[in-house]
Amino acid sequence: MKSGIINRMCMFWLVLVVLFVSCILEVNATSILLDKNHYDPSDVVQIAVNPDYAKERYGLEVISEGFVYRYLDLIQDQIRFMPKSTGRYEVILIDRQDNLVVERVFFDVVDGSEEPDSNEQAIVEETRENVDILVKDSSNRFLRMRANVLNKGRSTRGTLSGGGKEVHDVELLPENEAVESILFRDLDISKNLEIGLEVVGGWERYTVIEKNLKKMYAIDPTELDFSEALVTSVAEGRELIKCKEWIFNEQRCYGEWEKIMDIIPGEEYSFILNTDDPGFGESDPPSPHNIIGRVFHPDGVTGVENGIPVLINNTNNSNSVLTYVYAPPVPEYKGSYSATINGSDNDSIIVVAWNITHYGRNTSLLDPTTTEINIVLNNTRPSEANVSIIVPVNDTLINTSSSFNVSANISIIGGRDGINCNATINFFDSMIFNISSEENLTKTLGDISLGDSIMVIWNITAIGVGSSNISVAAECVNQTTNLAGVNIDYVYNISNEDTSPPVINIVTPNNGSVVARNITFLYDIEDHSEIANCSLIVNYTMRANNTQVDKNLTQNFTLFLDFGDYEFYINCTDNSTRANTGSSETRYLTVSNKDLTLNSSDILFSNQNPVENERIMINATIRNIGSENVTRNFTVQFFEGDPSSGVQIMSNITINGLNESEYRTVGVNWTAKSGTHNIYVVADAPLPTNGTVREVNESNNQANNTIFIPSYQTYFGNISASVLLDNTLNRSVYMWFNETEITGNIYVVDSDSVLTWTNLTALGINISGNNATSDFEEIDVGLNLTDYVDSINATYSENGYAKDKDNFVIYGVNIMDVPIVNSTNSSSFVTGILWDSSDSNEGEYNGTQDLVFVTTITNNEFGQYGYYDYEIKVPANLRRYIKPNNDNSITLYSELE
Repeated sequence: MKSGIINRMCMFWLVLVVLFVSCILEVNATSILLDKNHYDPSDVVQIAVNPDYAKERYGLEVISEGFVYRYLDLIQDQIRFMPKSTGRYEVILIDRQDNLVVERVFFDVVDGSEEPDSNEQAIVEETRENVDILVKDSSNRFLRMRANVLNKGRSTRGTLSGGGKEVHDVELLPENEAVESILFRDLDISKNLEIGLEVVGGWERYTVIEKNLKKMYAIDPTELDFSEALVTSVAEGRELIKCKEWIFNEQRCYGEWEKIMDIIPGEEYSFILNTDDPGFGESDPPSPHNIIGRVFHPDGVTGVENGIPVLINNTNNSNSVLTYVYAPPVPEYKGSYSATINGSDNDSIIVVAWNITHYGRNTSLLDPTTTEINIVLNNTRPSEANVSIIVPVNDTLINTSSSFNVSANISIIGGRDGINCNATINFFDSMIFNISSEENLTKTLGDISLGDSIMVIWNITAIGVGSSNISVAAECVNQTTNLAGVNIDYVYNISNEDTSPPVINIVTPNNGSVVARNITFLYDIEDHSEIANCSLIVNYTMRANNTQVDKNLTQNFTLFLDFGDYEFYINCTDNSTRANTGSSETRYLTVSNKDLTLNSSDILFSNQNPVENERIMINATIRNIGSENVTRNFTVQFFEGDPSSGVQIMSNITINGLNESEYRTVGVNWTAKSGTHNIYVVADAPLPTNGTVREVNESNNQANNTIFIPSYQTYFGNISASVLLDNTLNRSVYMWFNETEITGNIYVVDSDSVLTWTNLTALGINISGNNATSDFEEIDVGLNLTDYVDSINATYSENGYAKDKDNFVIYGVNIMDVPIVNSTNSSSFVTGILWDSSDSNEGEYNGTQDLVFVTTITNNEFGQYGYYDYEIKVPANLRRYIKPNNDNSITLYSELE
């Protein structure tokens, strides 16, 4: 059957001859030119093609009564075509790259019987067969339709190919209003044929910006196997648009609509359809339309003054135009306005005009020419909020994590007071700015009188890096419309950036430190952003860099430096958009390994147990324990007490340098004084300025050692006597010669004392014979022993009462309850204390009366210092007790029995 069809096709001679002539065609001329519009069947049709289109991307077709003649060679400037029969022919030039029909022209063949030349076959005839295609809509409802299979003459594209595929060009003629036809190229008809095709109903609900839709349809060819298809439809709009992200089953566009081509209402148009092409729409693009009218006062007769605002709104595409009344000074034109708005014929138009207290509204449909709409201001204006953001202003830069205020002035305009008003702040990006935790987005303002205003303030926190716009909108419950449209205000491009450099705090080393050669630099960083890097600058040279920095932890550099003096600081740069760089303070350090030192064991006394007024030598050994020689002279000082408040002993001592591991001993003379004494030695004085030697450790240049000098002096010895007592006649009454078995007492007093021996009384006893508990404290005051650890009070008493007592026979009188202590470390000898009650007193001892220290003579007893007859413990200050101190000494008395 195929060969028969081909033979019949060969009966018609089609001649397409390339004429190699110089064809004179303008570049901007019509794409296709015919030598005439009517031909006889025997005529050769001369088809001239604009040279601009003679390219590989273009194709040429001639169509007549369902037959398609395709030119298979490259398009040339001129082509010859011989029609096969009478009828109407259409010549189409197609841009195959952009799937566009570039141009189409028509010619008629009216009569004739001449057949075509059998040798010219560049265009071949195609005949039809039928095939069934299932057409479904988005609800999966199917309709079986017949389609024409176009068999190609000697074209190999029409043959049965391998792999079980049979491909043909197939023409579908749908029986609906969506498209006229769909011509599929190389459609595999060996499969089940199914295509989605539907006129989209209710297309008015689809939002296509500034598009006035006239028709919508969708094609889903994904179940078919073809190379491309040519869709032909009759235009109702002026633009063909499509949505690539159209979902056929949902009949919904998830993307943007884009224009394909311009079309002419009532005429056919064609476009190339691919396997994944989307939904289509025909629209009338908005075009400028004139609107005129007059605005009248409430009487409907008198036109309003110039300057009255007029707002024109196209409800079909949301276009709006604000204009103003502007009329010449002629009564019949007063209140006139005019404007141009983009729209389509019959769009719904609303026009509103207003003055300070009243407004009017009118509606109309947009006429193709000029639309006239008049307005009467016969309605009282409602309350309208007027919002003005005072701060911040546009393009304000906020530092990261800072707080700032948004202040807005809210006033009431219109014709009424504002009732129950509020204001709301909004952030276009709430991840950049937001209100502080104690704030609310909406603030209640209460009632606001017409013409009055209220300032509203929000505290805002910057929480992210970037830019955002901020708006403030206000409304009242009686705000039924916003004629002026000033109830919301905006500030733009409020940016939050880190503008502060990092703050670097050096932890160690301290300024002026002396350190060893291997140095660790510790530092902390404070910044809003993370830290990109930090550098250590030593003597103006970067010596270390760190790109892994955690600002929440103490960071460090470790550096080995030669001996010498250095200055250093640390730079850090954050990773903010501004790459802020901050620097620490500049500090100074000395790298040294000199170390002068001494400790308490290096301070020695020539006599560890001296008595008061004994002159002793204090020696100190100074060492250099560092690994670097000390070449400079330095000073050594000795102090009685802490150097900050004590008394220096003798003058400064200078040591002329000290090599590593070397030591030097120096000393001073010191006169012992009663009590406990801390002797301090300072190497490399003065300490507050670290002396003259820069050491690795300045904290070990001072030491002290303690020496204790008792408050008492001990007197001991033997008693032997040769005593002759005579009467007035020089006659011996008593005689002792070399007597060793002697009894009696030994007494010690201040040499300035004048005693009445018969009036001696025990310390701690008043003249009435009762206890006097304050005597022990008062004797310490008199002897200047109050702060001594071995004072009279601490040694002899407890809570004002004598720790121990004894009786002494003095001048034949037994004195009882005399407070005593052991004179040294033996109970063989004790010392007691008495006071002279014949001195001026108020009944008891008060620290001024004569004192007597007493011990009993005991023959050949063992004491601290050996065997002897007496041992008595006497305060060293006793010699200075009686004032005036004419004789700075003590006197010993003995009473022998």
